[in-house]
Amino acid sequence: MSESQQALDGDPHVLYGAEEGVATITLDRPEKLNAVTFSMQTAFAKALDRAEADASLHAVVIRGNGRAFCAGVDLEDMARHHGEFGHEADAARIRAAALHWTKLWNLRKPVIVRAHGHCVGWGLEIALNADIVLASEECRFHFPSIRIGTGLPDSAMAIYHLGLQWAKRMLLTGDAIDGRTAERIGLALMALPEARLDDEVEILTRSLCEVPVDLLAESKAVLNRAVELMGRTQLQEFSEISNATARRDPRVDAWNRSVTSQGSRATRDSDQA
Repeated sequence: MSESQQALDGDPHVLYGAEEGVATITLDRPEKLNAVTFSMQTAFAKALDRAEADASLHAVVIRGNGRAFCAGVDLEDMARHHGEFGHEADAARIRAAALHWTKLWNLRKPVIVRAHGHCVGWGLEIALNADIVLASEECRFHFPSIRIGTGLPDSAMAIYHLGLQWAKRMLLTGDAIDGRTAERIGLALMALPEARLDDEVEILTRSLCEVPVDLLAESKAVLNRAVELMGRTQLQEFSEISNATARRDPRVDAWNRSVTSQGSRATRDSDQA
């Protein structure tokens, strides 16, 4: 794991470093539980590109600083952009987000997610499109957009990890599960006490570094191809259309206007009143 990380051009909250065959991408906005802005999304994509271009890398680790892996998108940032862009550009934003997940999914290096605290929304999308998830036992996984009515998840990967019953449970209700449940249903490889996460990530990356880079890439390609043959790309395209359609609901516009004017906490409080 890289000890010396630097912010990428364009956003100080996404850090990148590489050493001993492993790249580390860190979400570094701990005061906001690593809630992701549009600028951070762009920087994250640049970090993936940098990792892809480095022929010496055997693996990529994605982690978050502070109390959470990622608490999803920054709702106020999202609401501002929704108001500025309108529905057509909102559909384009959904497509752009999906391209981030496709980029992550297609990365030739194995990608490990170290999830703790909260792995929510955008953070959960990272986990679903990565290769291996190591989670703390108390980590919370869920899609908040279902509960607050701001749209569907950006990718359609849940069905491939969870099976139909659990995918429907999470996507129809927005209910949260913990790390232990994530391990049991196949969302995480392993759930551990948080104090052991770094050691397990280190053990896994060392194992990957013992395998030639090209062999890792081809093995991953074969496994991903199996999912593609089950319709991942077509399902992703359908999901984007459905998300854009769902977000045309007037209540989504009203919610975004409220978040822009009074903030996300006040909006949630008024909804629950």
